[in-house]
Amino acid sequence: MSLLRIPRQDNQEGFVLVHIVPLAQKASAALDVKILATEGSAPFALTLKQNQIQKLKSKKAPCTDDEWEAILEVILLQQESDPEKAAIAEGIEVEAAIEEDVAVELVFKKSTSGITQRLGSLRLALDEDQEIELFDWCGDSIQHSHSLTHTLKSAQSALVKEQAKSRKLAEQLEDLLKAKGENEHALLEKFALLLNEKKAKIRELQGGGGVGEVEMPSRHKKEEEEHETEDEDEEPVAAKRGGGRGGKVEAEAMDEDGSATESEDDGL
Repeated sequence: MSLLRIPRQDNQEGFVLVHIVPLAQKASAALDVKILATEGSAPFALTLKQNQIQKLKSKKAPCTDDEWEAILEVILLQQESDPEKAAIAEGIEVEAAIEEDVAVELVFKKSTSGITQRLGSLRLALDEDQEIELFDWCGDSIQHSHSLTHTLKSAQSALVKEQAKSRKLAEQLEDLLKAKGENEHALLEKFALLLNEKKAKIRELQGGGGVGEVEMPSRHKKEEEEHETEDEDEEPVAAKRGGGRGGKVEAEAMDEDGSATESEDDGL
C-alpha cells in the first residue's frame, strides 16, 4: 500500500491524492494493483495489470521496457530497496493532468539538459461508484510511514555498528603498520651490525695475509740486479786477463835477467 501526493500539471495550487493497493494479498505480480485518485471532489480509478504496462509507455520514450517497469515499481509502490531500480527512477517526475469530471492522467517524464521527455502515462477514468475513504487512507499512510521509520532506524543502527567495526579495523591496521615499521627498523639495525662484523673480519683476514706476502720486484730493480750480476762476472775475466799479461812480462824479465846473468858468468 502507498499514498502519493502528485502535483497538478496546470500550475494551479493543489494536488491529487493517489492511493495504491494490491489487487490481492498475495498478488502474483508486483504491479497488479488498484489505483484510486481524487483531486478533492471526484473519484478516479484504474485497475493495473503488470502484463499490460508496456502499452502505457510512450512510443518515443527514452527507456526500455524493463526500465519502464522499474520506474513504475519505484514510484507507485515506493520500492527503493533495490539500488539499481532506484538509480533508474532517479530524476523522474510525475504530474497530474486533470480533465474535469472525465479523467485524471498521471504523466511520467524526465528532464535532461533542459529537454523534457515523456516516458508514459496512466489514465484513471472517473468512477463515481468508488468511495474515497480518506480516513482509512490516512491510517494506512501513517502505518506505512511508521514501517519506513522502523526500517530507517534499523539501517542507521546497522550503519553505526559497521562504522564502529571500521574504526576498530583502522586502529588495528595502524597498530600493525607501526609494528611493521619497528620490525623493519630492528632488522635493518641487525643487518647493519652483521655487515659491519663481516667487513671487520674481511679487513682482519686481509691484514693477516699481507704479512706473509712476498713483494714483487719492480722492473727497474730487476734491471739494477742484472747490471750488478754483469759487473761481478766481468771482474774475474779482467783479472785473468791482467794476470796473463803480467806473467808474460815477468817471464820476459826473467829471460833478460837470465841472459844478463849468463853474460855476467861468461865474463867471469
